[in-house]
Amino acid sequence: MNIQELGNLLDRHGSDLNQWPDQQLRQQVQSYIAESAEAHELFSQVQYIDRLVPKALFVPQPTNVEAKVLNQISTVRQPNYNWYRHVSNWVLKPILAMIPLVIGFILGSGPNQDVLLVEEELTTERFEDPVNYLAMSDD
Repeated sequence: MNIQELGNLLDRHGSDLNQWPDQQLRQQVQSYIAESAEAHELFSQVQYIDRLVPKALFVPQPTNVEAKVLNQISTVRQPNYNWYRHVSNWVLKPILAMIPLVIGFILGSGPNQDVLLVEEELTTERFEDPVNYLAMSDD
């Protein structure tokens, strides 16, 4: 066993040797730690980190959070719903939403004589003579 293998095993299983699944591997690691000063130093560093991790991850739970939230909920004023609010929500909003649609329909379906005349000229006449081209220009 070397120091890299020990580092990999400690990363995989942690520094608590009693939690390791393989008894034979655990005995090999214990004997290697006892023989090598470098392995003992690495093992003590991993133990130190394993002791610090739970402290670093601990987040204290605030006290009386539930009571504070319920207290704030109970003090919130309910909005005053009067008849105008109901009428505006049920009737006026859909009507106001339909106004642009109705205006667009009216503008789109209204008579536009200029466009119709030009379309009729373009579809009914055949431009065989160049004079017809000049007659349509503004010059």
